Amino acid sequence: MALKLESSMTDLMTSLAVVFIMLMLALTQNNARGSITKIEEISKKINKELKNDDLSCVIKKDDPLACTIEVKEDKLKFLTASDSCNQDCEKFLNQIFINRVIEILMGNEKYRDYIQGVYIEGFTDDIGDDNNNLDLSQNRSLSIGTYILSHYQKNPSTQARYETLLAWLYLIGRGEQDLKYGTKLMNSADWNSVLLNINSIKNDPNFLNINRDASRRVEITIRVKSNEQRAALQSNLKDLNK
Repeated sequence: MALKLESSMTDLMTSLAVVFIMLMLALTQNNARGSITKIEEISKKINKELKNDDLSCVIKKDDPLACTIEVKEDKLKFLTASDSCNQDCEKFLNQIFINRVIEILMGNEKYRDYIQGVYIEGFTDDIGDDNNNLDLSQNRSLSIGTYILSHYQKNPSTQARYETLLAWLYLIGRGEQDLKYGTKLMNSADWNSVLLNINSIKNDPNFLNINRDASRRVEITIRVKSNEQRAALQSNLKDLNK
């Protein structure tokens, strides 16, 4: 009888543990879904605003809490081997990024409170020394970030936005990473060979060509906090106010 009772208690504990795990999984999925929904809303809002500029914020496949705006050289230009933000660069940052994208993120409290970070990443083509290109891409990201922050720092009325952006911005140089490639016309047999040997033939002129214009770009990624991050932040703020 005792053995039977012990067995029943074990089965009960096992069942309760399974129920607990299922509830935790459901809670985690709901929390993640809330953050995913928020980045989807932000992406949709940005895409509507930038449609006429042929720009969009695309949800990242490897990070569903982030969307990326890929800015080609024709939108945000730097002089060759230069990290100075010229008139074309300033025009893009003022008219598109600051007045539209940042305004969407800053002007809506339900978006602003969700933002985890805004990542500005610079990329170069394959021409020149790898280390120099890495430095150049980093300096270009720094130049863009400095210009954006200075826009708000100059005006006392936007000091709060300056402080918020200072916490949001991450400036990253990627150098020659993730080069963009174009293709020549190929028959199906050639394409099969490309798919099977993509890593070994990237620089083979018979198959793939580096698209240097597309490779020289800036990517702006907006990432939202997970609900767990927001809950932890709110808890910390409550502790500070005690």
